[in-house]
Amino acid sequence: MVKTDEKTCFILTKKVSCCGNILWFEKCNTSEYAAGGHRPTRSDAAKHYAIRKSQSKVLLFRILQCFRQLQVIFHTVWRRRVKILILSPPIGDHWRGSNSRRPQRRRLYLDLETASSTDDWLHCARHRLIVNFTRSAKRFRDIHQRDPLLHDELLLRVGQSMGQKSFHGRQELVILQTTLTLRFFNRGDFYTVHGADAETAARYIFRTTSFIKTIGSGKETLDTMILNKNQFESYVKDLLLVLQYRVEVYSNPGKKSQSSWTLEFKGSPGNLSQFEDILFSSDSDQVLGNSVLGVKYDGKTKTVGVALVDNVDHSFSVAEFPDDEHFSNLESVIVQFGPKECIGASDSSAESDQLKKITDRCGIMFTARKKSELSVDGLAQDLSRLLKFKDGQQQNAQAIPQFALTVAMSALNAVIKYLELISDSEKFGLYRIENLDRQRFVYLDSAAVSALSVSSPSDQPNKGQSMTIVDLLDKCRTAQGHRLLQQWVKQPLKDMNVINERLDIVELIFNDTILRQSLYEELLRKIPDLQVLSKKLERKKSNLQDCYRIFQAIHKLPSLIKALEESNSGECHPTLRDAIIDPLKDAIKDMAKYQDMIESTIDMSLVDKGEYLVKAEFDEDLQNLREKMDELEDSLGVELNRAARDLSLDPKKTLKLESNSQFGYFFRVTLKEEKCLRNNKKYHQIDTNKAGIRFRSDKLQEINEEYLAKMEQYTSHQESIVSEVTSIAAGYAPSLQLISGLLARLDVLTSFAVVASSSCNPYVRPKMFSQGSRRFKLLEARHPCVELVDNVSFIPNDAEFSEESLFHVITGPNMGGKSTFIRSIGCIALMAHIGSFVPCSSAEISILDAILARVGASDSTLKGMSTFMVEMVETAGILKMATRDSLVIIDELGRGTSTYEGCGIAWAIAEHLAATAKSFSLFATHFHELTRLADEIDSVKNFHVTATTLADAFTLLYQVKPGACDQSFGIHVAQMARFPDSVIEEAKTKLLELEDYQSEHVGGNDVQKRKYILEGEGLIKGALSKCKLLKLDEMTDDEVQAQIENLSKEVQSHDNPYIAALLNRKTNTHDSLVFEIGFVSDHQHGEFVAILDAKDLTVEFVNFVEAGAIRGFSGFGTTATSTQAPTFGGFGSTTTSQATTFSGFGAPTTTTSGFSFGGFGTTTTATSTTPSLFSGFGQPQTQTGGGCDADLRLDETFWTVSGE
Repeated sequence: MVKTDEKTCFILTKKVSCCGNILWFEKCNTSEYAAGGHRPTRSDAAKHYAIRKSQSKVLLFRILQCFRQLQVIFHTVWRRRVKILILSPPIGDHWRGSNSRRPQRRRLYLDLETASSTDDWLHCARHRLIVNFTRSAKRFRDIHQRDPLLHDELLLRVGQSMGQKSFHGRQELVILQTTLTLRFFNRGDFYTVHGADAETAARYIFRTTSFIKTIGSGKETLDTMILNKNQFESYVKDLLLVLQYRVEVYSNPGKKSQSSWTLEFKGSPGNLSQFEDILFSSDSDQVLGNSVLGVKYDGKTKTVGVALVDNVDHSFSVAEFPDDEHFSNLESVIVQFGPKECIGASDSSAESDQLKKITDRCGIMFTARKKSELSVDGLAQDLSRLLKFKDGQQQNAQAIPQFALTVAMSALNAVIKYLELISDSEKFGLYRIENLDRQRFVYLDSAAVSALSVSSPSDQPNKGQSMTIVDLLDKCRTAQGHRLLQQWVKQPLKDMNVINERLDIVELIFNDTILRQSLYEELLRKIPDLQVLSKKLERKKSNLQDCYRIFQAIHKLPSLIKALEESNSGECHPTLRDAIIDPLKDAIKDMAKYQDMIESTIDMSLVDKGEYLVKAEFDEDLQNLREKMDELEDSLGVELNRAARDLSLDPKKTLKLESNSQFGYFFRVTLKEEKCLRNNKKYHQIDTNKAGIRFRSDKLQEINEEYLAKMEQYTSHQESIVSEVTSIAAGYAPSLQLISGLLARLDVLTSFAVVASSSCNPYVRPKMFSQGSRRFKLLEARHPCVELVDNVSFIPNDAEFSEESLFHVITGPNMGGKSTFIRSIGCIALMAHIGSFVPCSSAEISILDAILARVGASDSTLKGMSTFMVEMVETAGILKMATRDSLVIIDELGRGTSTYEGCGIAWAIAEHLAATAKSFSLFATHFHELTRLADEIDSVKNFHVTATTLADAFTLLYQVKPGACDQSFGIHVAQMARFPDSVIEEAKTKLLELEDYQSEHVGGNDVQKRKYILEGEGLIKGALSKCKLLKLDEMTDDEVQAQIENLSKEVQSHDNPYIAALLNRKTNTHDSLVFEIGFVSDHQHGEFVAILDAKDLTVEFVNFVEAGAIRGFSGFGTTATSTQAPTFGGFGSTTTSQATTFSGFGAPTTTTSGFSFGGFGTTTTATSTTPSLFSGFGQPQTQTGGGCDADLRLDETFWTVSGE
């Protein structure tokens, strides 16, 4: 590759051959043409160290996980205008430039700019990679700090012919490090990470890179960090469950060759099976729900097939549905079911691009698989092994109805292969298959989840930046309750019966203070994570401690049931009994034998000491060992008393006998008693710390060793008994999962009641109405999160929709509360649909089918999307999904482009939602022009947030009231932000300069301006009416002129700002011209007309009549003719003039002198020698003489034509 002038050309790629996913590239010499069509010269080659053909070697590129094949990249980047530039070539033993005499270190820079095409490969709009070439130990390095959007993995290996040796266990070349895969090497007692992984691990675990060690010498060095097992397990948990990374663990079983490292374990956020021992240990409370979603798109039928695999619940959920080009329905599935990983095809189609964008927007990992895996080949056989068939059901997967969903089943096949479910025989016969019913839930997409602050991103769970709805409602006491709440808030229900069932239980707990406190403070507090424990039972990885924790939880359930039955149930009691009490009783009966088994097996007397052992009475050998251990324990007491006498210490106070798993039994004294041990050879110190000195006597050492030996024998002998107990306990896993689900449900509903009762302001039960009833009324609505902010007194507001008021345009100053108000309505609607009480004094809500939101202005630089593009993408989805039963929330739409375009787009969107979709809509805007939509569509109503400016003091009132905003407060808000006084004054000056005609000359706010204009037009019409009553035949010209002057003075005496502006209008022509209002008699027709005595034309929208030898004005739909004066033609009128002519909308004009203006869709003709001709939108114009341009300006109530 060389660079000449402004062209970048390829001279490296001569031949491409493909074998599977392996691509081979051979370099070519400078005499061959580059891919871009440019033939490099010899000077170019010399200048840029072109590689000779005789020195060409083969590079092997292996693609691990890539969205676009390298073959496509190398052959299309030139056509896609992606810039790839070698600043200096790689030089080494076999890479020597024509101007170089010795090996040198060089860097290859690849600048990938623009481009939807490169997004498929690197998934970012701009990225730079550095390749470091040395004589050995070559590696890719990413100079950017782990771009979270880079999903691909490439492995560059130098061919064996280059004679490279492995270095510290790395074969030929380490991996191009991606942001989403970290690799560990298992060294037996510890783990190591290398290269960029070492730096990442050091910064995350230790918050510093000082723990990184460099191994090797000279140029063959490698950054390395050592992790012990605890650090490794903790780090892997965070990588998989919080940071959403992939993890690979390599091992070297033989330890003879450093080049024999093999992949031992691998995992991803959706595939945790090989790391379950780490993730679901007994002390783990990590979130489960590691489901994987497979997606396939059928372009012929425009159908999306999805398959959700949940390894915890052992379920396959499949569905097919039509979707638009934005995959709006698919995005809703991802948001509502929350998979941790998405599997899709590794092609370069537009559909795959869109799928990757959706997964990025939803914050889940995307993994590309071969298209051949997304098929039904071999699926029937695999499913027949994995599925759990009912008794009497045909044991053939092809017989199940879901198998007919071929697109969805193809996606399921890809997930099964990715998770390698068939390789684990323990999973056979565990899974059930069902239809994924997305119609049960209210539609939510990622934009709505973000706008309403439903939950924090999965990779930022506890940032504490702002409260979310999950944070607000999560008063759960159990781990399974926490998980269920996070699921519910993203799955608002459309089934009114289920919603009311939840509300009934919440109301019962809310009204019964004793029950609520008992559940929250005691009964639910110490329930373990039964879902994790049931998972361990299934995998037969449980121990006696796990079995005892289950026993303890089941033992508490009768007390819980008793508390529920004794509550002041009222009408809600049947609901509580059917939903919670009776199912719990049945589950407890199923677990009765389990309880008996554990009680007869585990020695309960030792549990308090932290020892979980089988009862000695259970086996004769165990009985003998237990008796000897008891004798040793008695000996320990005797030795304690003897040592106390010898050291003159109190055995109950100053001398302690303790034990732990590390040392066994030992004595301990405080540091204050150290002198009694000084120079005493009868006692041997173990260690010293701030808790005191630990030591033993010779006799204690002997007893301790014997006791530990007996304990080891006891533990070893009971292993077979424990194995049998845990194997029997595995059969109770389904009942335990049922109990876990019931307790989780009760925990969440109790949490709702606790939140509602503990709020500083009352929550109420919403009244739900069936879908289509078009009821939505909230009184004194509050934002549930904002009202909890310290030192905030929240101002509640009402919101009501009806057939006459479906679309609410909300205007007002910044910081006035518009966004908070519309978000609060969305939050309340969401909370009502999940079965929670809501922050209102009264709420009536009909079932919605979607909550759609476009709130906030933010760009996405790394995704190559501007603020305006983000707005348009989100709004496009709203327009496609909105129906009569949808709630639409839009805030500040159209700010990312020019004012006029933004206003036009906002108007069109608002008009569509109000007139076509007829959704419940809240539209907050600073485009005051949108308030006029209420004049055109009956269902549009204007509202505004209030503020006052008394004595130059600006106060926000945060109240939403009917009507449009009557004043702008931008400069006042700047003053609140403490802008410098000089900036404020300059802003006020520029405001006056930039305001339009009315803002400059017609005082007052927008509403007052319209009042002044209407009043002024009324005065002019009144004066004209009085002129019509004059008896012209009986009056002289002087009398007529006197009457007209009197009428003119009468009009001006009202001090109307609009009329004053007309009289004092300054034009943009060379000379300042002053208008005069006059009334001229037309004796031919016996009428009077109002004229503007000036050279340019300004016309008020009032009805005028024909004029003869004066200036002619034509009103709406009239015809005006003027032969010696300027003529104005109104809307739809025709004008003819031999002077200056202005033609309105849709009117032809003819002019023979002066200048001519043609309005919208008109035809103009000018034949004079010096005309000035302007033609409006889309119309033809003819000009035969010279002249200059005229300018059209549209004010609120008149047109002005001015020109040179």
